[in-house]
Amino acid sequence: MNLRPLILLFGVLAMAFAVQAQSARELSEQALADLDANRYDSAITNFKKLIAIDPSVAAGHFGLGMAYFFKDDFENAVPSLETAYRLDPSLASARRYLASSYYALQRYQAAADSYSAVVKDDPKDRSAWTFLGNSLDYLNRFDEAVAAYRKAIALEPGHAEAWCEVGTAYYRNQKFADAREPLKTCLSLRPDDHDKERLLANSYYNTNEYANALDLYKKITARTPKDPVAHLFLGDTYLQLGRVEDAINSFKLSLALDPSLPQAVDKLGRCYILQKDLAAAKAQYTRLLELDPARAAKFWEIYVKYGGK
Repeated sequence: MNLRPLILLFGVLAMAFAVQAQSARELSEQALADLDANRYDSAITNFKKLIAIDPSVAAGHFGLGMAYFFKDDFENAVPSLETAYRLDPSLASARRYLASSYYALQRYQAAADSYSAVVKDDPKDRSAWTFLGNSLDYLNRFDEAVAAYRKAIALEPGHAEAWCEVGTAYYRNQKFADAREPLKTCLSLRPDDHDKERLLANSYYNTNEYANALDLYKKITARTPKDPVAHLFLGDTYLQLGRVEDAINSFKLSLALDPSLPQAVDKLGRCYILQKDLAAAKAQYTRLLELDPARAAKFWEIYVKYGGK
């Protein structure tokens, strides 16, 4: 648990209930102890009792919101954190947890608004800049998202998450060439981020730089030899390079791992067409017809064009 808001909460609660009855002070101490020990259900019960004693104390709502937050119960965290911040706008941590709750609930406009307020108060909060970028990207505000990620990177050039996210944003917006520099930096900082390695390989493939894509797809299939999709992409790259036999081997491996993968059936059939083995190609058409009739119809047009009957 991040202890900074807990320390702040302890101080605020201590002041808020200093003039209350002994039982209230003991209850606040117990609620904080429960929160610190990850006894969230007990903390929720005790914070609710504190709120019942004095609903105007923002720290009680903040504590309740934090207990819900650390239980991943973001729906219940939001109203408590909203109340805490409304009662005491100086509770910056409440707003920070509120922004994170909105984000977890995929309420990206509310998250963007909250993270914008967070970075306005603390322009050096690189994590908030990164999550602001994520929120804006989900809202299809690409340029603003990239600017937010770049702010995070400027604050900490070794901030892997920001590099990875800006690379993903470029890729998702089909700016494949622009995606490569941040994705490479991401992988230099997080070499085990295999999802980003795939994105980097795909970025080369999507700009017809098949030799570079091939090197990465080979690494991916070597690392995940039982992944049918990895073999599919490797095969497709071989096919684009004119290495039909290598492509056939990759597509066969893909289908051995997942016989129901229509893309692999389609591509394997196209390889047979290129080899003028129309009987083998037709067998793949028959197989594809069961898996994906729409894809099979397009395959049939190519098959007929090359003399198939």
